[in-house]
Amino acid sequence: QGTRVINLSLGTASDFSVVRDAVSYAASRGVILVAAAGNENGSPVLYPAAYSQVVAVGSVGSSDGVSSFSNAGAELDLVAPGENILSTALAGGSHVAYEAASGTSFAAPYVAGIASLVASRFPSLLPSQIQDLLEDQADKLPGMGGQTFHPSYGSGRVSGARAVAIHASWESQSSHPRLIA
Repeated sequence: QGTRVINLSLGTASDFSVVRDAVSYAASRGVILVAAAGNENGSPVLYPAAYSQVVAVGSVGSSDGVSSFSNAGAELDLVAPGENILSTALAGGSHVAYEAASGTSFAAPYVAGIASLVASRFPSLLPSQIQDLLEDQADKLPGMGGQTFHPSYGSGRVSGARAVAIHASWESQSSHPRLIA
């Protein structure tokens, strides 16, 4: 149907074939998949975020520390704000109210939104190239100890400003061409 980005604010510890097949189907059609890493306090990244075709997103708070509930591991790709996010909620029947909520399900939409902006700006990029760009342009946070990857932070906090402002010049690195600033 022309969808470029899907946010999956859901997760399970089990590798269900129906979820794996749906992820494979979407990825094979050029869809960028972004999913919440899970809220089990450092446990392994949940599925579907644990699949290699999915951008796995953990949570950080306002001081850029990893949220106490955020899952971690080698599959984690990025982090985004996920604490005290103003959200809509049902309050007494059909009335809608706003309340602050926390979780990696609130962090993943930040990354999905920025991935959508990048896909709009650079429509010829493959999902893997967009993921590479988001990871390359992520803010490296103090808790990462100077590393380019940390199991609790992934490649860092997603940076929409840098990801969309990057110049469209190409450089061949590893197996993917990458955009460089």
